[in-house]
Amino acid sequence: MLEITKVVDGRRIVCESTYLAWWQLKSPSFFELITKLSFEMGSSYAVTKSLPPQLDIQELCMSVHGVNVILHWKKVNSLEYLIKTDLFCKNIKHDWVTASRAQDLYIPYVGSLIENIRSVWYENYKAEVGLS
Repeated sequence: MLEITKVVDGRRIVCESTYLAWWQLKSPSFFELITKLSFEMGSSYAVTKSLPPQLDIQELCMSVHGVNVILHWKKVNSLEYLIKTDLFCKNIKHDWVTASRAQDLYIPYVGSLIENIRSVWYENYKAEVGLS
């Protein structure tokens, strides 16, 4: 099974070569991509649900090493999604909204998501041990 991420110098990052190979093999939906990513990052679950149909918004929830992640995404057109990402744990919260394009294979978004999960986890750790 191809992994779309790898660990370099103790940090998980996107592995573009296997990411592209996996993408060509699977042609995944955005949900399938995020689900694969969540399990590679150590999440024990990923749950999605549709919000009321008139909103045409999908939601995915997961937890990665104690960081709760909620993604809301809406298809803007055939090539682009609008994604709202909420990351939170006991002491830290971070959220952002971005437009991500299928033609980029969502690589910039996935890289930002990984980096921000790591940052929220680390900031929460510092708060818990009294370093911040």
